[in-house]
Amino acid sequence: MAKTVSKKKRQAADRRAAASRWGTISNLLGGLAFVQQATIKDQPDIAAQQTIQGKLKVIANSLTGHISGFNFFKDVPQKTQNFNPAGALNKWTYAGAVLAFLYPRIPVKGLLYKGPLKQIGKRLFIAGVAGGIIDDPEPAKTQSVISGAQHQSQLRPSVNFQSGYYQMPWSESSVM
Repeated sequence: MAKTVSKKKRQAADRRAAASRWGTISNLLGGLAFVQQATIKDQPDIAAQQTIQGKLKVIANSLTGHISGFNFFKDVPQKTQNFNPAGALNKWTYAGAVLAFLYPRIPVKGLLYKGPLKQIGKRLFIAGVAGGIIDDPEPAKTQSVISGAQHQSQLRPSVNFQSGYYQMPWSESSVM
């Protein structure tokens, strides 16, 4: 004799399965956002590799090098340890902030998936901040008012743990 399951128990099991799927999706999107943000400036090195194995080696070196300063593979470009607080604000943190903090507060009935999108937004926000902090600092382009010439200057403070220096934004001689 087959055991019958009540409608409430079936619906509860369906909700748990859907929540599990949304959790898996948010974890995958968070991981993808972290890897993409942490390796964004290493894309030319990744594209230069001919094989998938070479591309994965560059990605692994990029992640481990930027986080710990240690590179596993010596036959691909080496990366140094970085700490870039200015990189915390990037496209993933903005997308995560919108999904996690703004979308659930829209006072419109009928907006779908507020809870799962809030969960995805939190993961994107955290991944964007974490990936941006270990990302390479980007030199800002400035334009001199007096000469009108464009030049590269490092306006953001950056720490390079490999050489042990901390460069203040006003310490560069090209800034007037």
